[in-house]
Amino acid sequence: MNTNRPIELIAAVAATLMLLACSIPTEGLSLAVTQRQRFVPPEEYRGWWETVEACSFRLGDFDLVRWYQADVIVIEGKDLNGFWESPHDITVVKTAKGNTSVVRHEMLHDLLHGDPDHEHEAWSHCGLGNQGGP
Repeated sequence: MNTNRPIELIAAVAATLMLLACSIPTEGLSLAVTQRQRFVPPEEYRGWWETVEACSFRLGDFDLVRWYQADVIVIEGKDLNGFWESPHDITVVKTAKGNTSVVRHEMLHDLLHGDPDHEHEAWSHCGLGNQGGP
């Protein structure tokens, strides 16, 4: 019996979720976001933000971020769990609002001021993936 199987499964699921969350320069792309509306982030997001600041060695202003939720996010035909837009807009699908990996992934995009190609070393330092997006 392979005792690493649950860990491998969790890692695969986390990687998939991170691939479905991105910083996307939406100009010129096919973008469909349904029922997008602003929301007040839960207080736990501040703790998540501080965690991402610490692992990325970047500081930002949590209060500058404008948070949006949507029923569906589709960019270039791909369903996403979230995306970041300049200057400080984060949109997540409603079902991912409590998903630490998705929300922290988008927070890191904000701290990095984008990095849509996930090339900065902070992605690996934070364990938030270094691949993504269309």
